[in-house]
Amino acid sequence: METDEVTYFDPSATYSAAALDYDYASCHYWAGSAERAVELADLGPGMTVLDAGCGAGAATIPAAFRVRPGGHVVAVDFSPEMLALATHRASRFSLHNIEWRLEDMRAYRPPPAQFDAVLCVLALYCVEDMIGLAAALWQLVRPGGRLVVVTPGRELLSPLYDLFYAAARRARPGLILPRPWRRIDTHKALAAVLGQTGAAHATITEERVVVPLRAPDDWWRIVRGSGLYRAADLLGPEAARVQAENLRAIAEDNIRSLSSCYLYAVAEKKLATDTDG
Repeated sequence: METDEVTYFDPSATYSAAALDYDYASCHYWAGSAERAVELADLGPGMTVLDAGCGAGAATIPAAFRVRPGGHVVAVDFSPEMLALATHRASRFSLHNIEWRLEDMRAYRPPPAQFDAVLCVLALYCVEDMIGLAAALWQLVRPGGRLVVVTPGRELLSPLYDLFYAAARRARPGLILPRPWRRIDTHKALAAVLGQTGAAHATITEERVVVPLRAPDDWWRIVRGSGLYRAADLLGPEAARVQAENLRAIAEDNIRSLSSCYLYAVAEKKLATDTDG
């Protein structure tokens, strides 16, 4: 069976362990969602940006390019392994306008209204109190700035995502398989969370992307380099059975691409006016 609870997911341990394959999997299979978030943030030279839950820097690095000259990005993540990947990638581009912080994004508390844009890409579902985190991030946005939240939609890495969980249930009936992203994988669910914060007016759009499966073995790199890692780890020795079943499906069904939907929430903070009191 599956659960949406974060307790069974253990985000810190999961993503630290997944770091080895995360950079490759992200680069080829879902980094486009981070790049799209940067576009929606409408960044420009001189701006200050927060990337909350930055992971391997998929949004941090393009944001750092966009705010040059004069701007900078603060990138926060709780995984030292992920930050190591991110800083290595940034060093290849000689980006010196990024402040890396090894810290839980829930604990990061700078003064309010410090950032022209706050990004939270594929990270909001990693905390139990999503409303509290979204509200805290909104407080960090300056008047005229934007909060951009990205989360997976209901269709994710299809068709292999569903085949993975179906095989996992057969391999270990009764095993609890955590999928915390399911808590906000619909327009209604994400709007319900943001609706209880200052970002209640956020515009939410859904975009579907299809990417080629570069090689059959890439699927297990995706599993080992994503939130699916936790389920694979819980499967123990039975993970090999699930992997073999997935590889057979790729061959027999001639699976050559993966499709995913992403939800993008964008909230712009109004500028103060004389009528605001």
